[in-house]
Amino acid sequence: MKLNQMFIFAILAVVGPISPSSVLADEEVIPEQRKQLLKNAVVWQQPVEEKTGKTMDLFGGPETTKKLQFGQKIECDFVFDVFDGGYSPKFKCQLGDKKVKIKYYNGNNRELFSEVIAGRLFWALGFGTDQNYMAEVHCRNCPHDDPFRWVDPRTKESNSGIFKRDLEDGLKAEDLKAKYINTENFQGTRVFPFAVVEAKFEGKEVGLWGWDEISKNSNRKHVDALKLLVALLQHADNADKQNLLVCKKENLIKAGDGTVIGCKQAHAYVQDLGGTFGGGGPKISVGGAANYNEWQSIPVWNDRGQCEIYLIPAGTPSSSQLRTSKISKAGRDFLLSRLEPLAQKPGAFEAMFKAAGMDHGGNHPDNRSAAEWAFLLRAKILDLKDACDGSSNL
Repeated sequence: MKLNQMFIFAILAVVGPISPSSVLADEEVIPEQRKQLLKNAVVWQQPVEEKTGKTMDLFGGPETTKKLQFGQKIECDFVFDVFDGGYSPKFKCQLGDKKVKIKYYNGNNRELFSEVIAGRLFWALGFGTDQNYMAEVHCRNCPHDDPFRWVDPRTKESNSGIFKRDLEDGLKAEDLKAKYINTENFQGTRVFPFAVVEAKFEGKEVGLWGWDEISKNSNRKHVDALKLLVALLQHADNADKQNLLVCKKENLIKAGDGTVIGCKQAHAYVQDLGGTFGGGGPKISVGGAANYNEWQSIPVWNDRGQCEIYLIPAGTPSSSQLRTSKISKAGRDFLLSRLEPLAQKPGAFEAMFKAAGMDHGGNHPDNRSAAEWAFLLRAKILDLKDACDGSSNL
């Protein structure tokens, strides 16, 4: 939410002084308040299911977002909108009263698999992220050719070039729909037998965060545990655009007319975990995500004695990205305390990989079973132990 100086003064006049941590973040206008939001942001939180004694369903996902069954048929209407980044084929679709993001398998984009698995693991451990569900998507009025060519603004020579010019000319969604629907290229329904539907982390987005900033969070143990988890999964595409500050409904501060004017405490969460379980770095865009052999060959530690994680970020390195760096032994211990009970629970990790379709029809090109993937994950967790003994960063 953007707050200009005049609006801030109006808030102060109407509701009185506001503590630094309760104002919605704006990097340029109110940097001090943004720092406070980052410092006090929730990085880890005990899952509701665990807190209430319910079974953690790593196949089905969280109770709060579990709205789809594995492989469920869903019908939706193509949405004329563009994406401003990413290379995984996707489009937006109207499902009931919500617009959802659909990613579909084209034979190469392994991110579909890893995004489902990583989302389940983050949730089960207590770290915030979006959830994704494998489904059979029936898209009404989808383009007959590749839908992503129509919604990717980088496309130069294709039908989507016409669509892009229409957007630049200011045509609204309804105008575009009227122009294209029922034309030769937009008739009937397209079926995507292997796709994922995204369920967003619930809350109001109030800004982005970088790893250099979140490192100043007041709970360093939780931040370092998250860093180690990112290294464990080789989440290379971890620039600040993938990291969101979100204010949950119960933490929103509203004026008398219901206008949102602040946030008591934000949650720091990671989105778009598709580039995980692979070789990291630039490889994630060329079949390197959800790649068994690549992930098996990548170490977790750069210097295990000094508690230095190994991570090569994708793209051009920047201060906002997480890379090879030291963490605290307390962070390592905390992550292990969360991982080990899951590792010891029969079938828990296998369920995550099955939720991504690893044991259903041989869709994954590596042709590895969920049991093989789970075995490798357990082996990597064992490698987290017996480390950090020589670390002075305790």
